[in-house]
Amino acid sequence: KGWQLSNGISGRLHLEYAWNRTKSIFRINARVGTDLTDNATVEIFGTNLTDNKVLPNTNGTTSGPGGSRKAFTAGYQRREFGVRVKASF
Repeated sequence: KGWQLSNGISGRLHLEYAWNRTKSIFRINARVGTDLTDNATVEIFGTNLTDNKVLPNTNGTTSGPGGSRKAFTAGYQRREFGVRVKASF
């Protein structure tokens, strides 16, 4: 959603969520930003604001000599906060 601030500065708010009842997943990501110029943007963001610690479904297995197998998966997405600056030339 965009809005107009004073002195011709515009802003944006982006909010996304994921919910899966069977895996107890509820995750919120958000970012707020503004255009500094026609070619520069600054955003403040937060990912996994609910600090959900459920492992993702993406995983795999390997097999080695003698048939031994190892399972692996990516770790859960940790909560992150930050500032993102974008520029185009």
